[in-house]
Amino acid sequence: VDLTHHPVSHFYKIDANTGLQYRFHQATSEAFLKQRITTMAEIMISDRHRDSLQSLSLESLDSMKSIPNFDQSDHSKNREQKRVKHGPTTVIQIPEKRRKISTSSSTKQVVEALSRAISYKDRREAVYSATTSFDHNMQPVHDEELEFGADAALTKHLGFLMSKKTIQLAGAEPCIMHELSCTCEALEMVYRASPSCVSISFQKFGHELLALLINLINEELGNRGMNNKSAKTEKQRERTLSSKELKDGTTENQFSSSFFETCPPIAEESSRRDNDIVLRKATKLMGHFARVGGATQPIAYYPGLLQCLTNVLMVRPYEAIPAELRLNALWIIANLACNSENMVMMACQPNLLTALVDMAKRKTCSSDTAEVAIEIFRCHSIAARALLNLSWSPENRIPMSENIDLLEAIAPLAVFRQSPFGKRGRTVKAMMLQTRQHCLGALRNLAGAPRRYKIHLCHYAGGKLLNILTDAALNDPDLEVKEKAFATIQNLAVRDTAELIVQNPALILALKDALLSNTESAIKSSASATMMVLERSITPEMIQYQTLHELVDTL
Repeated sequence: VDLTHHPVSHFYKIDANTGLQYRFHQATSEAFLKQRITTMAEIMISDRHRDSLQSLSLESLDSMKSIPNFDQSDHSKNREQKRVKHGPTTVIQIPEKRRKISTSSSTKQVVEALSRAISYKDRREAVYSATTSFDHNMQPVHDEELEFGADAALTKHLGFLMSKKTIQLAGAEPCIMHELSCTCEALEMVYRASPSCVSISFQKFGHELLALLINLINEELGNRGMNNKSAKTEKQRERTLSSKELKDGTTENQFSSSFFETCPPIAEESSRRDNDIVLRKATKLMGHFARVGGATQPIAYYPGLLQCLTNVLMVRPYEAIPAELRLNALWIIANLACNSENMVMMACQPNLLTALVDMAKRKTCSSDTAEVAIEIFRCHSIAARALLNLSWSPENRIPMSENIDLLEAIAPLAVFRQSPFGKRGRTVKAMMLQTRQHCLGALRNLAGAPRRYKIHLCHYAGGKLLNILTDAALNDPDLEVKEKAFATIQNLAVRDTAELIVQNPALILALKDALLSNTESAIKSSASATMMVLERSITPEMIQYQTLHELVDTL
């Protein structure tokens, strides 16, 4: 309401249907009145009155006739009888709070529409309603959607679309891929629910949904020439409805033209975008299941799932698939590796460790955009977390400690502290810190391998690992990184490796600084335990005895 040129000195009443009343005094600030009226109009007036009030002017009261049930005579009567002086305040009678619209009815309607949708038009409207209704981040509402069976309806709809895509009638693929992408989007929205509700849903039909998602990913990768399944996919596409005439004399082209006349043509760029959405949402759905602790074991042991994720990581060139797809696959693998019952099996999965090492070895270059560089740093962090989880199992420490490529990947990342974005890259610095913590955690676990493998680690690349641990212990600004570096040195310190450790003067200096500190900490404890091993292992006839003896005397 524009009050710039209209001083208010009257009492106005909008009809009882809105329940909104204002009482003004001429001495009241016009700016204050304008603010009050605007705020109350936005909050209290129903939607069917709002459009009319947007153009309302106090100068022309005739325009208020457009408001339903507005009584102009009542307004005039009030203006004549209520011209009395009031205090310098504005009195507003607040109507009752409007009742919150229940989402259960709309969710139920969407589920029923999905269940009945068979024709292209009905399917399009049902999926559009689903994506519109479920696109939010309110976890309790998503829990309610799962209770009403939105997950089951969308899973059935996804299976129906995939079976229809398998038939591959001419002209069907572009529309079907768009429907598949929208259905996957709606399904991913629903699974933003709480882990407990997602767990219940997974127990009901999680295995059936995993089968559909794995099939979608493998087929799309095959279509892009990423694996050897492309030939089988092409045969499936051509096995029905060839270009020969059908029994009724209708050719395939004629049949498809008449049957899919309601399906609009889709450009190649749009089709590729739909395919990317299917890949991203399919892996994100797997990620929703992987965040449920009780579901990690059945997911990891589901036939073909780990191989599917490994295939995603091994796609070259990297630009052939969306970056989010690769990050989703890494995240799922890292989460599944948290379960101790999965660790040994996953480490034995063909090409899985190789794929993780390749992700950790990715390098940035000056020509990379900021988005590509950030993706690489995320790959480093998540791949390091996956390797850390796998190295926790004692059975995995021996083969992983002998893996030279793995050591070459995580050892440099343990001391990678210089961000290419300078002081502005706070997010990148945080990811690099996580990477260093994960890499040193993995090295600490590998250093817990039997004695002969400790010797192998100390001899790696002419003592390179010991130099890296010394760098982290002396120069890293993060306390947790330093603690893990000293813990790794402690794990490596045995009688057979003591001489190699004492030969590194910088490492001895790091131990000395830690032991001379005035505060008790995990660093000082690890340094003290390491020093006790060295003192017992270095005998007077050894060359390094004098160096160690001077250190002990100083302490």
